[in-house]
Amino acid sequence: GLANLYATGDGVASNDSLAKSLYTRACRDDAAACLQLGIFAQAGRGGSPDFQSAARHFRTACDRRNGEACYRLGVMHETGAGTFRDPERATEFRTRACSYGHAAACPKPKAAS
Repeated sequence: GLANLYATGDGVASNDSLAKSLYTRACRDDAAACLQLGIFAQAGRGGSPDFQSAARHFRTACDRRNGEACYRLGVMHETGAGTFRDPERATEFRTRACSYGHAAACPKPKAAS
C-alpha cells in the first residue's frame, strides 16, 4: 500500500524510485506488486523502459493468478515487445486473464444480426 501512495503521490510526495523499491520487496509475496513492477518497467518509471523486465514481472504475477498481468503479457507476445512474438502464446495468456476475472481479456459476445 505504501508503494501505491508513493507511485501516485497521494498524501506524500510522488517518488518513483521509492515506489519501485517498495514494489520490489512486496513482489516476493504479492502478485499485485509484481504487476505494478511490470507496469513501472514498461513505462520507464524509476529508470529506463525495460520491456524484458516488464515481461518477467507480468509472468510472475500471471503465474500467481493476476488477470491483468496475464492480459498485459499476452499483449507483449502479440506485439513482440520484450518477448518473442507468438500469437498462440498471446491467446493463451489472454484466456488465462479472462479465467482469472480480467474482463477486458474475455471474448466479446457476437452481436445479433
